[in-house]
Amino acid sequence: MSKRAVFIRSGGLGDFVLTLPALSRALVLYEETILYTRASYHSLVSDYSNSLTLKDIDSDLETLDQVLPDSDVITFWQDEEWKRELRAGGSRNLYFLESRPTGNTHFAVETFSKLGWDWPEEYSKRAWIGDHWSGGSGLLWVHAGSGSAKKNAPLTWFAEIAGKWIDEKKVNGVVFSFGEADNEVWEDFERLEISKDSRVQVVRSVGLRELRRMLADQASVFMGNDSGPGHLAASLGIPTRIVFRSTDRKIWAPLGPRVETYESLSEASKIL
Repeated sequence: MSKRAVFIRSGGLGDFVLTLPALSRALVLYEETILYTRASYHSLVSDYSNSLTLKDIDSDLETLDQVLPDSDVITFWQDEEWKRELRAGGSRNLYFLESRPTGNTHFAVETFSKLGWDWPEEYSKRAWIGDHWSGGSGLLWVHAGSGSAKKNAPLTWFAEIAGKWIDEKKVNGVVFSFGEADNEVWEDFERLEISKDSRVQVVRSVGLRELRRMLADQASVFMGNDSGPGHLAASLGIPTRIVFRSTDRKIWAPLGPRVETYESLSEASKIL
């Protein structure tokens, strides 16, 4: 085994969060680990280890040839020209992992298997960005989008659950959050009666660092579709309730100590 691992990880927020167990394991196995990923993700791992070097995948990839010799390289890109370039760069071992596995094994477990590592069962219940949940203050956080309409449960269903939440206790409140890819969902939300309720807040397109802070500081429960914010909430230790519509929860379920997943709305309606 090399003394240095080079991780190359792009993709969406959820994809990145599900890679954290492998990154954490690499930090144990290697003397040095270099991570090329989106700069916006750096804040999620900035306190992981002094042996982790962070690189911006959009601006620093040209430096890759400097660290390839005698390194173990872990990448989720499958382009054949890319593979040839890495093989010519003097790496010790190359691991080309599937970004969209098709079996029945969870993504993180499959990643460990492809790398030849054992998967400790407790890893499924670990808060990979730190357990920041302290019980919350009666705030239900709803992320009703996902970046793919096929993944989304009906917005009216989320609104119904939110209405029950705020009717249960006077101190309860709700946040509906929307990302950059959720403009259509947000526009539909504005037409709903619940959007006018004084106990309902809206958070739109905040930066990842700010979203992490707000979730950790405010959320009692997170509820949503299979999405990046759902994986983020779970990795912060927040009770996370995810409805799976078109993706497979056996493969893509968030990792965290307080996660529940559902495949039907009738089942999920009982969660609060």
